[in-house]
Amino acid sequence: SPRIVPWHIFRVSAWSLCAAWFIAGFYHLYSVWTGWDFQVSARLEEAFAQLPLTGSLRTAMLLERGHSDVSWRMSLEEVGFTWPASDVHPRTLACDAAGEHFIASDGLFAFAAQAPNAVHNASVKAPFKRLACPLLEGEGLQDAMVTCKAGRCQGLALHRHGRRVSGCALPG
Repeated sequence: SPRIVPWHIFRVSAWSLCAAWFIAGFYHLYSVWTGWDFQVSARLEEAFAQLPLTGSLRTAMLLERGHSDVSWRMSLEEVGFTWPASDVHPRTLACDAAGEHFIASDGLFAFAAQAPNAVHNASVKAPFKRLACPLLEGEGLQDAMVTCKAGRCQGLALHRHGRRVSGCALPG
């Protein structure tokens, strides 16, 4: 009868939704208790292994993917920075391969800094200064990176909803 079909569809949908919530809850509790996490990364790892990346770029990409076997080979050093204003809350932070030039963005403005000569002394602070870049004025910055060639570094910023990359020379 026409009155039973909608009720049957609703009942099956409600039970399916309950089952999905139950499975999600079980998965969450299991991952909290055991630390196990379901990640489909095998295909990404196979594709990544075939890329012709070497050196610091490969290390940075491995660290981004959470590989702990890479981090033990690196020596991390604390570097102090100061921001141009107290209301600056950076969303992105990047440096060049040598770790000397830095760029940060709070989504509206780009800031640049150069690491102090005494990096091992965390009391020496490098000041971040607003990067004067007309190409980025009024743009919503999504991400930033630093690239250096022949001693000249530039900051690259992703903006316009991921459709444009603009570069600006970094001081120093």
